[in-house]
Amino acid sequence: MGALILLAAGWLRVFAALPVSDGDVAALRSRDSLLISGALLHILQDVGPNLLRASLIIVPTVLLLWIAAATFGRMSTLELLLPGYPRGRAAFVGVLVANVLRAAWAMAMLLTCLFTLGAASLIALRFSPNHEEPNFLVYFLLIAIALPIELLLWAAVNWFLSLTPLFSVRDGQGWLGAARLTLSAVRKRRGDLFSVSSRFGVWRLVALVAALALTAALGAVVSFLVGPRSVAGTVIVLSLAYLAVADWLYVARLAAYIELVNSPAAEVAPRTELAPSGPPAVGSQRTADPFQP
Repeated sequence: MGALILLAAGWLRVFAALPVSDGDVAALRSRDSLLISGALLHILQDVGPNLLRASLIIVPTVLLLWIAAATFGRMSTLELLLPGYPRGRAAFVGVLVANVLRAAWAMAMLLTCLFTLGAASLIALRFSPNHEEPNFLVYFLLIAIALPIELLLWAAVNWFLSLTPLFSVRDGQGWLGAARLTLSAVRKRRGDLFSVSSRFGVWRLVALVAALALTAALGAVVSFLVGPRSVAGTVIVLSLAYLAVADWLYVARLAAYIELVNSPAAEVAPRTELAPSGPPAVGSQRTADPFQP
């Protein structure tokens, strides 16, 4: 949370110093896409160097804060959920490496998405009959195909990396050892793990939608009754409430993962083979003599 506040504060400070002319304001208020694009390009040309310098300072700081918070938070949570398991330096290093890889993977996928948007713009401009205006159908078709694939790829790798700290703390393994154990667990309990992830993901989505709906409704009511300055307090309170619910769901999902990986896999009961039926052997059954008393 502190990392996000630092990121937002730094960028807001840069955007607050934007030199926006009256012509840019008029272009932004128009409904002409070319005028709006030209105004944004003119504004970014002025603020681009300042934004780049601020990003080079803020983004690494935010990543370091997130890595530190995620590492110590995950270690504390797993130590509470896994009492009696070995503790050591290897477990801490395994959790740290997992979070570093998650942050690096997120940044790589973000840059990939930005590159996809730029490449889609160039391709749409190339296949447009008017080379001064892009072909929006081609543009939206490209991003509708590429971005979901990239999002699913990021989610799959991030999910795998988020599982490795569990095995690092439980077995006192470094990241490579924990990755091997995670891969083995995913192969054995793939369906159960995906089921747990999907269920808690649905509940987290429900909480997010409810928080957004409450924020919109209460923000409008508070703005009407008290004033627009009180809306920020409402947004902050509801955001903190959502983060608390999301953290609780995250811990519950982690506990469900631990229950799955610690429980033995379901064993198939041995099949009982029946002896083939056939006629009884000769002499195996005594036939009663009707004339014998």
